Amino acid sequence: MSDRPAVSAGANPHPRRRVSYTVNQRTAALALLALIALVAVSVPAGAARAQSSVVDEGSFVLTKGGTRVGREDFVIRRIRSSAPDMMQVSGTVAVGDRRLAPAMESDSDGVPIRYQLEERRGGQLEESLRAQFSRGRAIVHSRAKSGEATREFAVPDGALLLDDDVFAHYYFLARAGRAGGVPVVVPRRNALLTVRVEQRGRERLDIGGTAIQARELALVDAAGAQRRVWVDDRGRVLKVIDDRGLMAVREDPPR
Repeated sequence: MSDRPAVSAGANPHPRRRVSYTVNQRTAALALLALIALVAVSVPAGAARAQSSVVDEGSFVLTKGGTRVGREDFVIRRIRSSAPDMMQVSGTVAVGDRRLAPAMESDSDGVPIRYQLEERRGGQLEESLRAQFSRGRAIVHSRAKSGEATREFAVPDGALLLDDDVFAHYYFLARAGRAGGVPVVVPRRNALLTVRVEQRGRERLDIGGTAIQARELALVDAAGAQRRVWVDDRGRVLKVIDDRGLMAVREDPPR
């Protein structure tokens, strides 16, 4: 016969133990709950619903006078959320021992909101640039070996952004085609251009061994400088020849 005491009907054979907390444990628990609440409040309501999709992604081979001089890898994403859609353009550009890392956020038409760029040469930081666009103004802060500088200037409504060394930016210019020209800001040169987009016809291009029907556009600024851009039927850039004679050709067909 068992020596264990009898358990009356309805009694819990495993009574819950009382747990006592020290002052330090209780304080830590309250701090953790407060941190969780703060994180929950600080995350925008639409952030969890935001979705990213790739609009275009690929690489350009850069040549000048028939000689390969560099390469650009890029990706253009559309960010969908409860707010109006945004676009993100990022990538890397390598020319000789120069390495550029550009990143831009814009609205769905390519009108810039933020832009940043880092330039390195031989692994050493040469220049970093940050630009913010709001209410018709641009604030550009740059830092280089020679020092730091902040510039502020007016930007017309709907102005697009172009960096002389970033060919992915032509995606938005090729789509613009506004009557009277498109205002374009070039942050590193502190320049504001007006660019006309002219249709020049169609031709077949060989992109990575695949023949693609392309539209040719001419982008002409007020000084007469001309850039030629070829795009496919979805507006994705296939080839660019800029006013310096530098040519960027898509390495593979767009997916």
